Order: sequence, then structure tokens, then C-alpha cells
Amino acid sequence: MTLNRYFAMFCLSLLVACSGPSYKADRTPQRDAGRALPAEKGVIIDVQRVTIEYDAEKAQAVGAVVGGVVANQATEDSNRAVRTVATVAGTAAGAAAGDMVAQNMLSPEGEELIIELENGAVVSVTQEPGSARLYRGDTVWVIRGAERTRVFRRDPNAAN
Repeated sequence: MTLNRYFAMFCLSLLVACSGPSYKADRTPQRDAGRALPAEKGVIIDVQRVTIEYDAEKAQAVGAVVGGVVANQATEDSNRAVRTVATVAGTAAGAAAGDMVAQNMLSPEGEELIIELENGAVVSVTQEPGSARLYRGDTVWVIRGAERTRVFRRDPNAAN
């Protein structure tokens, strides 16, 4: 394989291994599809923009393993010393690449929503914004699923 193919394989492996669940407001996790989930009415009382951090250590570890293997395989026709140095360098570069992927590609912008529920309880839910941004004063549905809680705007024309 050429070096470009190894690099492409490295990037794809890193992205697949480190990708986490979606925290988008308008995406339902597979485990929640087709299930009756508790839904509560609420009003947004505050919104803060945040960054949702994914597990950087996992991304670094996966990057290190993939980088070491790719470097080792790319130098398989070389002598043992060259292969060892390449594997160590590939491991270090892979860990650094994994860290960059976690920081830049796997850490989306999100919003922390502070919601007062109809029963008076106040809850915080952090999610990626849906197709429509939420603002203070919006009436929302809070859907508590098996994997995560989703919040989205209630239809103002719907029956109470």
C-alpha cells in the first residue's frame, strides 16, 4: 500500500473509533425509536452556549494504536531499527492526531438548557442545537429516553 492509503486508512479508523453518540435535538437514538417515552412540558429559563467534549483519552489511545500499526506496516520492507523508530514515531503522531480529532471534529458546539418543568422542578439538559435554536421563554417538550434526554420546541398551535 502507498503512504497515502495508509494515511487515509488511519484517518478513517480514528474517526470511526472515536465517534460518539449524537446529541442533536432532532435525532432520536435507535434504542428510543418506537418506544413510549415520558414527555414533560417546560419553559426555557436560560440558555448557555457550550462545547460538548468527547473522550480525548480514548481518541489519543485509538490514534496511538492506529498510528503505530500504520507506521509499522508502511515500513515492513525496512530493517528492524527503521521499523521500530517508525512505529514509535507513528504511535506519537497518532496520539497527537487523535487529540486534534477529539478537540476539533468530535467536540461540537452545544447548548445547555435550563428548563422549568410544569411541576416546578428545574432541570439542565445539554445537547447539540436542532434545526431550530431554542431561546429563553420558549415552551418545550423534554423527552426522557433510554440513552439521553432531548429537548425541542413545542408547537404553539397544538392542543394543551
